[in-house]
Amino acid sequence: MNNFLKIIQKIWSSDTLMTIFSFVVRTGNFIFLLPLILKLDQAEQSVYWQFQFIYGFIYILVAELGLNFIRSLAFVQGGAKEEDLFDLRKKTGVNSSDKILELSQRVIGTIHKVGIFSAGVIFILLITLGSMALIQPISLISDQSSIWIAWLYFVAVTSLVTFGGNYAHYIQGLGYVAIYRRWEAFVNIISIFAGIIALTKGYGLLGLIFFQQTVFALGLIGRRYLALNLLSKQKLKIKYSSFDYNIFLIIWSKTWRTTCGVIMHSGIFRLTPVFFAQLSSDAMLMASFGLTFKLMTTIVDLSKAPFYSKLPKLAKKFFSDFENAYFLIKNRFFLSLLLFSITVILIGAFGSKILLLLDSKTELCSELFWVCLGIGFFVERYSAMHLNIYTLSNHIIWHKMYFISGVLYILFMSLFVKLLPESNKLYAFPISLFLSELFFSSWYSAKHSIKLLKSSFYDFEKKASCMPFIMILCYFFYVLYK
Repeated sequence: MNNFLKIIQKIWSSDTLMTIFSFVVRTGNFIFLLPLILKLDQAEQSVYWQFQFIYGFIYILVAELGLNFIRSLAFVQGGAKEEDLFDLRKKTGVNSSDKILELSQRVIGTIHKVGIFSAGVIFILLITLGSMALIQPISLISDQSSIWIAWLYFVAVTSLVTFGGNYAHYIQGLGYVAIYRRWEAFVNIISIFAGIIALTKGYGLLGLIFFQQTVFALGLIGRRYLALNLLSKQKLKIKYSSFDYNIFLIIWSKTWRTTCGVIMHSGIFRLTPVFFAQLSSDAMLMASFGLTFKLMTTIVDLSKAPFYSKLPKLAKKFFSDFENAYFLIKNRFFLSLLLFSITVILIGAFGSKILLLLDSKTELCSELFWVCLGIGFFVERYSAMHLNIYTLSNHIIWHKMYFISGVLYILFMSLFVKLLPESNKLYAFPISLFLSELFFSSWYSAKHSIKLLKSSFYDFEKKASCMPFIMILCYFFYVLYK
């Protein structure tokens, strides 16, 4: 009995397992609502996916900004000196406990003020550019006024949640990843029930947006309470914190680069369906593409959990316990890619059959398109994880790498959209994604991270990425020739 309780306690306090649990619950928001969403009119489905893709873009921006906040606070909590935060490859020593407390307070105050500004910027972007992007897909719906009301409410709550992200940054930066993920999972469970009620009661897309966004807004109250409680345990407070220009410069020197990189990389990829929606008046095609793309990005996010959940811990131990950090990096790299490949294969093989059982009005794109999309995102995940490994040095190269790969992606996309026949234009996306990653990001990020790890390409990759890549490649040839 004691052993059983110890296992439960270990699961309950595991950063990785709680991150996976939280993601599974967030994915449940998609899975449990999917049968109901697929019964909506296809024009409404298309608009719903546009909402999701726009939110996904905002989430990426906030997540990458937050990752720098979390990393900076974790470094400080681990004893990093202020002058070393610019580049931990030149670490000069470890701070005393009093200095850690003082520097942590300055970081928290800066994060708080930057968060307020970020929420305002997100609101302006959504209300202007976001609204413009939705004009074409919403024009295909008969009751356009209710959808615009839903959009305005969505904009308001998303901006509020952006500011509330500060509390998540404090919690995770202090090392309480499992606690935060449990709370996040709880809020998402409530939102699932709210969405089911909205759709089963016939409130449509307007009701779905209103119910779920209200849950997310109320969830910020609990997140704030949790953050304040955990901060007080560390003798830290938000109330008396203030903006610190020097700390801001340190965080901003990393943030502007990663933000530009994200916009030119993941941002462009995630907004591709929004771009295609401007060119098409075929609601059925856009609903199908939206569903396929959403499933793939859900798998991408799921596969991040084994690796990304350990980044705060790796930031603390990378320089103090390198051997264990190296083993953990290689292990989590492998698990992340393996989870991605297995899930892509399973959805590709059985996804269409499941939709038939659900009596869906929308089908997935072809299995060949699906596996091409999978290979493209496999290489993207490979590049991104290598980049995150190198970022443990706190030396940022995102902006260089992602700017070049983003330009390559745009060039390839422009070329293939023109060359491919109308019936196959959607293939421009996975082909462009794969080529832009292959020609630059993949080898560039791997070169830097493997050098930091003091390893060789063969020694690292034979256990980290070889088997998952062979699996998805075999699946591609099976689909191509069956």
